[in-house]
Amino acid sequence: MAPHRLRLAQLVAGITLSTALIPSSVLACACGCGVFDVGTSSLFAGGTGGTVFFEYDFMNQHEDWHGSSRAPKLANNYQKIRTNFMTLGGQYMFSRDWGVMGEVPVWQRHF
Repeated sequence: MAPHRLRLAQLVAGITLSTALIPSSVLACACGCGVFDVGTSSLFAGGTGGTVFFEYDFMNQHEDWHGSSRAPKLANNYQKIRTNFMTLGGQYMFSRDWGVMGEVPVWQRHF
């Protein structure tokens, strides 16, 4: 076996062994690893009353893409786009089973 193939095989074996020895408690998960009880009653309103919320997000688009590959900067008239997303919302629960919710999304785009 060539030396570079032997090193590659050793590397793959080391990574495989290391991965197998990692305890499952340190592996990542998409739902927050028990922080949130997704799909259970803990996310539902527990009673009546109102809630108001505000959400803010920012997006900085400074790289040009077309599909899944980079595009030349000359093909884009807007070299940099910054966007502020703001959402104001409210929810009122009449009972544990019935409520209304509304959101007002607003965005500011700077070219």
